[in-house]
Amino acid sequence: MFLTSGALSSPLLLPVTLLSVLLFLAVVGSAVGLVVALSRRATHGAYSPSRQEKEGSRVEMWNITQPPPMERLI
Repeated sequence: MFLTSGALSSPLLLPVTLLSVLLFLAVVGSAVGLVVALSRRATHGAYSPSRQEKEGSRVEMWNITQPPPMERLI
């Protein structure tokens, strides 16, 4: 099979080429999106032990009970 001018002007050449380019762009876009999603997920999460160690345990002041009244001699 040699390329001839008839083969280059085939009516299927343009749709096949466009479909191939769109398929290639879809695969590349999906790969880039997957890499971005995985890297974002690795750095942005709800559980962070190092952050909890730095901030310490949160104690809310309204939750602490008042000390009992001081005892007095009669």
